[in-house]
Amino acid sequence: MEVSLKGEYAAIVGGGDVSPRLAYYLKKASLVVAADSGAEFLFAQGIRVDVLVGDFDSCDPAALKGVTGTGCRVVELPVRKDVTDTEAALDFVLREGYPSVLMAGSMGGKRVDHEIANFFLVERFARRGLDVVLISPRSVLCHVSGPGYMGIGERTLTGKAGDWVSLFPVTEKVRGVTIDGLEYPLHDAVLERGATLGVSNRMTGEEARVAVRDGFLMVVVTRE
Repeated sequence: MEVSLKGEYAAIVGGGDVSPRLAYYLKKASLVVAADSGAEFLFAQGIRVDVLVGDFDSCDPAALKGVTGTGCRVVELPVRKDVTDTEAALDFVLREGYPSVLMAGSMGGKRVDHEIANFFLVERFARRGLDVVLISPRSVLCHVSGPGYMGIGERTLTGKAGDWVSLFPVTEKVRGVTIDGLEYPLHDAVLERGATLGVSNRMTGEEARVAVRDGFLMVVVTRE
């Protein structure tokens, strides 16, 4: 299971599940943003933080002091606000002009509500021209979409035989779904929101392809 982002990308680290094996991707990012308690992982791993965003209500004081002591930019938010720290961090990345962002610490953790919110943010920001890819120690979540979004109508997934691949329609219907390199291929199919037809497929080799003609499809790859 590999992460593939074209060109320069930003990284946002939140307070969910993060492991040291993700440090490689974070260090390659052109901009590293800590969303509140995400600063704890970055500080512990010695990874630079360019921007710190949040209300800092859940961040360890020692990590907060250590990160701010490096001279990074701090965007402090009020505790009472209309967006999550993660959405505020995504807004910052979008304003900076990055075409794509890798989000670690956005899945798992103690807050299932925040995890679900992050899934919806993938679609929200795709409408605004930002490709958001979520990564956890075992899974990668990305999207494939038709007109009205970013125009990423096809993706190549990289992993190994046996890795799990699941497809989740976000729009009511996703049309023209074609998948290759999986145990159960599809050609020009229609997937409906709420149906589980696309769940628990498996890669047959090191690459698979997912393409759509219309609609918004979330793709989750999980390491075997």
